[in-house]
Amino acid sequence: FTLRHAMSFDYIANVVFVTYSELPALPAFFANAKFDTQSVSKALNLQMIPFPRLRFFTLGTALGQEIQNGEIILPALTVGPAEKSILDVAKFRSLGKMTPLMVTGPDFVPRVHRELPGQEGSEPVTLIAPHQLIIRIVKATLPDLEAYKSVGSLLGEEWDNSSLSMPEIEEAVMDVQDFITEYEQYATFDPGRVDEQNDNEEPKDTE
Repeated sequence: FTLRHAMSFDYIANVVFVTYSELPALPAFFANAKFDTQSVSKALNLQMIPFPRLRFFTLGTALGQEIQNGEIILPALTVGPAEKSILDVAKFRSLGKMTPLMVTGPDFVPRVHRELPGQEGSEPVTLIAPHQLIIRIVKATLPDLEAYKSVGSLLGEEWDNSSLSMPEIEEAVMDVQDFITEYEQYATFDPGRVDEQNDNEEPKDTE
């Protein structure tokens, strides 16, 4: 994942970060649904319609990185039996009935797992959205623009004669920074705290 990819944020359907050792599991996630009428991509994207930029994921193994408690901000989607998932419920952000980006049941407990039946005998594969890990990966693409005087010095000599300009690169970097801010805002947003602040505000004089 590089700055060139980051420049195409608005045209990306989904991004799944994987290591080489995780790579064989990725086709299984998208291709191992039990029924032909099931679309794994559609199931993944439907929950993201209100939040179209939050479309970056890892497998449940998270590139071998340690996931902090509360780091996963979206429900996991598993193709195959979710009860076999290795995920710890504590890794999901949970604010009870006020948990953003997750549906809660009658007990107000966030539904952190979504499941599609997998093909007979297939191992379950899970996608998650650990926001801190995603932010670290995307931040690693950001260059120090002051160290580069031309597009070619940043992206490679083959780009010297392209129509791409340094102002466009600067705009792309700002877009990536906005994306990171957006992820941080969703990951820390607490509707309960907002309601409490609104309750504590003094009523405005309408006279």
